[in-house]
Amino acid sequence: MAEGTGSDFEDTQSSRAGAGTGYSPAQHAIVIPKFDLPAEIGKCRKAHKYGLSDAAVIYAARILEVLVVAAMHAKSPRGVGDEQVFRYLKKLESRGRISPVRRSCYHTLRLLGNDVRHRPQKVSRHAMDVVLAVVWACVEWYRNMVVPLYPWPEVSQESFSTSLAFRTAVRFLDLLESGTEEADRELSRLWRKERSRTLDLSPILAGLYAERLIRLGEQADLAAAREVIDSAREVFADDVRLMEMDGWLLRAEKRPELSHQMFKTTLELMGEDSADSEIRGFLGGHCKRKWLEFRKSSDAAKRAEAEESLWESLAHYEKPWLKSGQTDAYTGINFAALSLVVGHAEVSKRAAERIARQFAGRSRLPDGSILYADYWDAATHAEAELLCGRIDYARSLYAAAFSHPDYKKEKTSIRSTKEQLEFELPCLRITCSVKAFLRSGSGRNRSMTPFPGDGD
Repeated sequence: MAEGTGSDFEDTQSSRAGAGTGYSPAQHAIVIPKFDLPAEIGKCRKAHKYGLSDAAVIYAARILEVLVVAAMHAKSPRGVGDEQVFRYLKKLESRGRISPVRRSCYHTLRLLGNDVRHRPQKVSRHAMDVVLAVVWACVEWYRNMVVPLYPWPEVSQESFSTSLAFRTAVRFLDLLESGTEEADRELSRLWRKERSRTLDLSPILAGLYAERLIRLGEQADLAAAREVIDSAREVFADDVRLMEMDGWLLRAEKRPELSHQMFKTTLELMGEDSADSEIRGFLGGHCKRKWLEFRKSSDAAKRAEAEESLWESLAHYEKPWLKSGQTDAYTGINFAALSLVVGHAEVSKRAAERIARQFAGRSRLPDGSILYADYWDAATHAEAELLCGRIDYARSLYAAAFSHPDYKKEKTSIRSTKEQLEFELPCLRITCSVKAFLRSGSGRNRSMTPFPGDGD
């Protein structure tokens, strides 16, 4: 469930299109105060040259953070929190300004930079070349999307690195961005050819490739992802992103308890106060599924376990929702839904209203409909309107999401949405079945008009 308000950009025509996004990103006039990009790149390369890998990674992560924050028109690129950068990346993706591959790529570097800041570690020369390739990709993305007011420096690949590892990493990232079947075949060939020399010497590319294979989802892809992750984790056992990918892979392999334990271990490594929405979101989802499984059990012990899982799930969703300033729609909508279940109706409605307002401010398609990033984005909007009590409007949004030609293939996701409705409708005093609710205007609750100000 992605998020964003769509109001931070002023769209203009651009001749450059964002690769892999299906959207032509606008160019914008942005100032990056007191930030000398060539000097920062120079510091990063110098630290790399003299073997100061920790410092080099931190410089690289800082370049990424400044460019991402500047792309959001934030007033001060300095001193922005780690979680805020992650939220900005998700917002850029939801608005079509950045592809899912780039978002994941930059998120991985963000995690590595944060990891190095808190747990000093040696990053190999090859791995650092991959970091430089990610920074190069970020600089190119920013230059293609915006036109800064101050003279934009010409930065070539050669100014970053001329090593084989760097060039291979750039090629690898380009193939990931392409996302075609031919690119996937080339990725497989490149991985087999170069893995022992360059690719598996970096946790970044291993994590990105594993994520790609997991998303493809076929048994052969999952088997390949397992080989990639196991090989990489022999070298980078405590890399946070690889551990996340291992958790997602375990889930895809239908090993939920091992997956849950992997994410818990990852959270412990990051610190119990971490509000990482991906990890917290997974843990919240796991606990919610356990609650759904046991809540109607005839076994009192199972029902007690379900109750405990419900509150644990609520806590996992609440932390990133609050840490985001109540802007993260994915954790927010689940927090709102479970708050309703535990009897906190007003808390639920306030959270849902905040999410609904985000969608009200979204960019519009030519027919006036809201621009959604994907199925979960559309379903999140529908759920927010439902929890606000705007029943008829919510029903129309659900119907549009289920029938959208791009979303019809999302059968598992649609089934998950309907399972969520099964426990939400009774809490809203809607007495009909989910099927009847979606089919007609039946149910005792009153009908409501769309969100006030929608489309203003």
